[in-house]
Amino acid sequence: MTTSRCHDYKLPAAHAANTSTTSFNEVFSESIVKVAAADDRIVALTAAMAGPTGLLEFEARYPDRFFDVGIAEQHAVTAAAGMAMGGLKPIVAMYSTFFSRAFDQANLDVGLLNLPVVFVFKSSGITGDDGPSHHGLLDIVLCLAIPNMTIFAPSTAEEIPSCSTRLCHSRAPARFATRRPIHRPLTAGSARGSVRDGS
Repeated sequence: MTTSRCHDYKLPAAHAANTSTTSFNEVFSESIVKVAAADDRIVALTAAMAGPTGLLEFEARYPDRFFDVGIAEQHAVTAAAGMAMGGLKPIVAMYSTFFSRAFDQANLDVGLLNLPVVFVFKSSGITGDDGPSHHGLLDIVLCLAIPNMTIFAPSTAEEIPSCSTRLCHSRAPARFATRRPIHRPLTAGSARGSVRDGS
């Protein structure tokens, strides 16, 4: 019997006829730029992930409100907490899988202080060909442990604009995730091998 773990999961090939041409990230990018046009307190931070998280258009339109801290997720979150204490509305965008690096800061610097920092996670869930290091399987579990955190989990790209508006008006920490849409049902036999209980 072959045993594989969730991180080894590969998505089956998509059927071209069922494939959407608009990604979650594209809709998020358009939405956040629109919301930021109406509120100059909205700022965006990322840890060397502006392109993958959908912040390039935000950076182009609002360069003075965009901060790329390099590969330093912890710094991005603590900086966002300070900005929120100063009256800004920070959005911290990163890959879901790398949020574990900044959990302490999100918990202690944002959650316990009930600061309005929005966490936007790219690739929440199983990400397919990005490989096992990029599967975002823990962000919801980690965020549920953070005091005052509100969890937003849009199931379709169409839900993103209303979520983006609500997030940017939140007075408490919030989690939002974009993902790769799955254009076909997953069946029991679609994973390579099988997953053993307790794995």
